[in-house]
Amino acid sequence: MKKITIMLLLPLAAMLFSSCGAWYFAKPADVPLLEGKGDLRASASISTIDILPGAVNAALSYGFTDHFGGQLFGAWYSEGEYYSHLALGYYTDLSDHFMLEVFGGAGLGSSMNAAARNPENLKEDYNSAVWFDYKQVFGQLDLGWHSLPFLNTDIGVGLRGGIMPYTLNVTDREGKPIYDNEEGVLPLFEPVAFLRFGFENVKLQLSLAYSSLDLCRETLHNQVNCSPFSVSLGISLNL
Repeated sequence: MKKITIMLLLPLAAMLFSSCGAWYFAKPADVPLLEGKGDLRASASISTIDILPGAVNAALSYGFTDHFGGQLFGAWYSEGEYYSHLALGYYTDLSDHFMLEVFGGAGLGSSMNAAARNPENLKEDYNSAVWFDYKQVFGQLDLGWHSLPFLNTDIGVGLRGGIMPYTLNVTDREGKPIYDNEEGVLPLFEPVAFLRFGFENVKLQLSLAYSSLDLCRETLHNQVNCSPFSVSLGISLNL
């Protein structure tokens, strides 16, 4: 069994650490389910790509009034790779324990491969150095149940979609441009399903996110490797 596991893991490890492209991870959009003015929610989680650690995520959400709130979100990967956004929106109860939130926001991020961080890597493992910089303009619809009787459970979905302007730079082993400041706009669709449970103010949070960017590999000349699914595990705090 141990030999079989190693045989299955080796191709994945080789893909992750010898790939020529930059990485893009499905963002686990935070669904705070705000309940009123002054409600402050914080969350922190670790995302995985397949079975390996991918990112550290954090979000801070606040209810400015009984129906309007905002959110700050950030995700950090390896050295020099990040994503962050600011969103504002409306929230309301649809029925007992069932809520709706509608947010609009904008964010920016950057990703690169190891060869872009250290040109010495080009000599052995990489055919090119890749820089992928992007922005996101999005809307997000959240639907979920909060504070259910069993273990104070929250459960629901967040549907995030919009557009993603990007700039792609790629150089070969000699540092000559292959794609120089290539610009474009991609469609963005990143839904997330989540489950939280625990105490009233501290809950364990599990979420599964999907990204449609994997469908755009040809547009990006296969230089950006998207993980279409990511699983996140963390904690959510009601401050």
